[in-house]
Parts: sequence; structure tokens; C-alpha cells
Amino acid sequence: QNYSINVTATDTLSSLVTKINNDTGAPINASLLNLGGGAVRLSLTSDDTGLAGRVYVETDAVGISTSQASIAQDALISVGATDDFGGTLLSSSTNRFEEVLPGLTLDVQGVSSESV
Repeated sequence: QNYSINVTATDTLSSLVTKINNDTGAPINASLLNLGGGAVRLSLTSDDTGLAGRVYVETDAVGISTSQASIAQDALISVGATDDFGGTLLSSSTNRFEEVLPGLTLDVQGVSSESV
């Protein structure tokens, strides 16, 4: 989903937060991170989870620099993996895998490279 806001020369990070959060159609939320010493950063988070929650920011026209704090990704589990076979890879945009088998829902609680 594409989303844009009009940024003017008089906008501040605070006014950008207000513009984004007051727009009920915005697929993202904005906040300010206080880094201390008067430094602040704009933080954008998606309403969607997993890979669908990717946020791209086009800043060329306004001269703002950006950095990425985390990478959007889906939760992955491998079912039936052995030393000889990698198993079947399942993905979910949340940490919930529903109907993996009839009547079985798995809620992923953490990361593991070990079999569980």
C-alpha cells in the first residue's frame, strides 16, 4: 500500500508525527525518540506485521536521511527437518501458525536453531 504526506519547508519532526498520526488512513504510526542532549529521531512503525509491514521512505525530495532499525520479516518454522532433508518451511506474518495440522495451532515464542 502506498502512502504519502506533503512535507513543507516549515515542517518539523514533531509536525510530521502529528500529520501521520492524525491521518486515520495512514498504514503507519509515528513517534519521536528522545536520544538525549536535544537530539530526536522520527520512528515509523507499520500497522501490519511480518514482511507485509515493510516501510519504505522516499526522502530524496526533502533531503532527509534515514536508517533502518529492524528488518520486516515473517516468522518461519521448518517442519519435518532431518539431517538429510530440510523439511517443509512454513511462514506467518504473525507468530501464530494456525491449522498446521487439523486442529493444531502453534504460537512461536522465540528463536531457536535447535529442534524443539
